[in-house]
Amino acid sequence: KFSADGSPDPAFGTGGAAFLELGPVTGGTAASGDDAFGVAVQSDGRIVVAAARADLTLQLNEAVLARLGPDGTRDTTFGDDGAVLVPGAVGVASAFDVVALGSDDLVTVGRGIPFVQVSRNGRAQAISPVFGNSQERLFGLRRFPDDRV
Repeated sequence: KFSADGSPDPAFGTGGAAFLELGPVTGGTAASGDDAFGVAVQSDGRIVVAAARADLTLQLNEAVLARLGPDGTRDTTFGDDGAVLVPGAVGVASAFDVVALGSDDLVTVGRGIPFVQVSRNGRAQAISPVFGNSQERLFGLRRFPDDRV
């Protein structure tokens, strides 16, 4: 996180940076790598990260949303220890973008997932089917003032 003058914000994480370990994929024993693709800031300053956690041995990715507090610490009140597995993810899945609605509910899209809405407390549900097939990729979202996405 950066201050208005472009310098790292010392009040955020460690020296202005926060690091997330998303843990192993479902059924996996060790995390092989995590990738973050998009962020959204909720009205209370909490930061939601659209991501993927991978297991190279199992050749699986899972789409995940993780949430940090305004100070860069993991928000353990969100989902399971600060992270939510995006439902409907198929095989090689990634969450590429996320937007916070006026209610602070979240909408996310990515690869191998349907449009998904996640409530403020981390409950998730699919709100529309995948376009085409499970390998379709939707990279970006935009929220309009009336909360249309």
